[in-house]
Amino acid sequence: MLSTRNIRIAGLGALAFFVLGSYGLARPPIESIFLAEYGSKSLPWAWLVVAMGMVAVVGALQRRLAEMDLATLFGRVTAAAVALLALLLGARAAHVPGAAFLLYVWKDLYIVVLVEVFWTFANSLFQLSTARWIYGFFGVMGSLGSSLGGFTASWLSKSMHVSAERLPLTLFPTLFVALLISMWLASRGEPVRAPARAAPPSIADGIALLRKSSYLPWIFALICIVQVVITLVEYQFNGLVEQTYAQVDIRAQFLGTLYGYTETGALVLHAVTGVVLRVLGVTGTLLAIPSVLGAGLMAFLAEPRVAVISAVRVAAKAFDYSLFRNAKEMLYLPLDYDEKTRGKAFSDMLSYRAAKGGASALLLVLGALHAPQFAVGALALGLVAVWIGVTVRIVRRYRERTATPPAALEVSAS
Repeated sequence: MLSTRNIRIAGLGALAFFVLGSYGLARPPIESIFLAEYGSKSLPWAWLVVAMGMVAVVGALQRRLAEMDLATLFGRVTAAAVALLALLLGARAAHVPGAAFLLYVWKDLYIVVLVEVFWTFANSLFQLSTARWIYGFFGVMGSLGSSLGGFTASWLSKSMHVSAERLPLTLFPTLFVALLISMWLASRGEPVRAPARAAPPSIADGIALLRKSSYLPWIFALICIVQVVITLVEYQFNGLVEQTYAQVDIRAQFLGTLYGYTETGALVLHAVTGVVLRVLGVTGTLLAIPSVLGAGLMAFLAEPRVAVISAVRVAAKAFDYSLFRNAKEMLYLPLDYDEKTRGKAFSDMLSYRAAKGGASALLLVLGALHAPQFAVGALALGLVAVWIGVTVRIVRRYRERTATPPAALEVSAS
């Protein structure tokens, strides 16, 4: 007989696999349909709507986290996501205007909510000693699911001739399995609720925390710059994919394969993160990532082909999901308690949303000015230089905070 603890570990691993697997299946057809109907130039508007929707949805979710058993909440959110998907696909089949746009927004929102509940559930179950090793397992299962989802979408489209319009139907059995797993977890052991915690800082409190710290604003700036660069790369990538693969189903095949490679790359980088941090240290890792992406962007500006920007896009996303995220978390270690809890929560929450909105605004301005296509790549490359400069400043403060010689710091950080 498995213990309740092992059942929950197995169940959460399975949830990570199927939830991220559903996202791997969702992205290729839904993004292909969006590009066919609206074009890549409409992406900034979609990203702005996603950012606004994220604030509303996550705000509503926060009020439920402490009130309900988390496995039950996961099941209800999954059921709501399935119902909305069915409604939007029905609207799409009935040729309702705007259905493809809302389907794109749904794709970006549902995964954030499910992942938020997943990690709240995990954080409420496991102590730090267990989390150190079990969270890696969850990350691997999620990457495997997402990778398999992307490759499956490509295979169904190419070998089984399933159209991009019909591929989203594969989400129903995938999410239904996730729903069954959450119901199974809810029936095992005592109900699990999120621990009581202080209310998150208001906007004014968060800004005050940033202003009084000489360190936290630099982390905030770094996250914003990194996410703006990745969003610009994503925009450039989608524009060339739209031009190169005009047929919706062929485009879905290509996107599925590419997303599969992205998640496989992230999985490999997750596996070697410890080695990389030990060899390069926090400093070397944080500087190597923009250096590699900068080289890729220079290659793209010299040879603006879909193969080059695809390689840059795969590298950017794989690094963001793995090495950058892990190394970035180490930057919070020298913070005091208030900065490390309330300050970090506010910084992480605001920076990702601000970056998405900022990148969308930049792209809309470039579009209004009728800037040439290479201007987006040139802007991204310029921001990579800023990224490196901000990283150097952060590392200097990181070392000052730890009051440790650089050599010793790198060993202890790894």
